[in-house]
Amino acid sequence: LSITEPQQRSIGITLVDVSRTMFYVGQFQDDQQYVMLRTFLAQVRPVEVVYNPSSLSIEALKIIKNTPVATVFTIRQNRYCWNQPTTLVNLEKYFSEDRTNWPEVLQNFINQEEQEVPAILSFGIATGYLESVLVANQLMKVGHYREYRPDVLIGQNMILDSQALEHLEIFECLEETGTKGINGSFYHYINRAVSPFGKRMLKNWVAAPL
Repeated sequence: LSITEPQQRSIGITLVDVSRTMFYVGQFQDDQQYVMLRTFLAQVRPVEVVYNPSSLSIEALKIIKNTPVATVFTIRQNRYCWNQPTTLVNLEKYFSEDRTNWPEVLQNFINQEEQEVPAILSFGIATGYLESVLVANQLMKVGHYREYRPDVLIGQNMILDSQALEHLEIFECLEETGTKGINGSFYHYINRAVSPFGKRMLKNWVAAPL
């Protein structure tokens, strides 16, 4: 997960699922309590978070670091975090110089009137990091790109926010119960999936039931 906050509570995220070569790109304007960010992290539970400390508020960083999953934090300094024009130029080598041939989700964000679109900035951070670990070519040219839109999810599904997921012990038991962790949680009892793909799909269904 790469995340940026160029303006206060204006969050841009890029979630990369390496096993499925899936890229989820999105942005949202959060409230003072960062409810949407908390809910996103509770549902996704990223294994690694890539960010630039200078483009992320102290409040957002504190929320990310307080997630119950043991997450790896990778800091990208300013010289490795591209602005929007640099990001777009670097993306041409993976897609095309003709930006009308780019994935639709990226075209939608590029066409916005903002000079610095949070989603594009987060995608630039993700791309730079994938280049540094030498997997950008393998993933980006064959990747599937989707837009993460909280407003669409809210319209189609019942969204359980971070407080509901925590207090109902959907994915993890509270420490007070004496069984901190996934064992004893709702997900633990209903999970009979065999493959990692099935487990991931079940988790998505539980986090946002119809």
